[in-house]
Amino acid sequence: MKSRDALSAATTAPSNATFPILYHRTGGIAATDDRVVIWPDGVIQVVGRQLVPVNRQLAAERFARLYSLLSGFENLKDKYLTAGVADAYTITITYGGKTIEATDLSPDLPDQFRQVFAEIETIAAEAGSAAPLPVDNSAPTP
Repeated sequence: MKSRDALSAATTAPSNATFPILYHRTGGIAATDDRVVIWPDGVIQVVGRQLVPVNRQLAAERFARLYSLLSGFENLKDKYLTAGVADAYTITITYGGKTIEATDLSPDLPDQFRQVFAEIETIAAEAGSAAPLPVDNSAPTP
């Protein structure tokens, strides 16, 4: 028979830090479809029409800042959508089992959500514009 502590540990939900952060932006005047995945180990993957495709490691301090902005994310509503707004983006962010879908121009969009999506977009843009890491092309020494 399992001990009470072992049973409790086995049934406890994983921490939010074990889930990736998923970002999806669609719409706008350019009819974009951009996706960003930030994995718990700090690897960022970007694909899309307006963001440069990239797969690289995120700086630890940037990763920590993003996670601090996500504190309390689970307390936000699931939807902040405004219909009929020309050229608006629809932004969906999933973190720790919580998905929020919002129109970027929604008047009731909380500042926290704005800060999180702005931070993810900045991270993705900077990752796509950063110089590639140097490759060692030297011949192996015998």
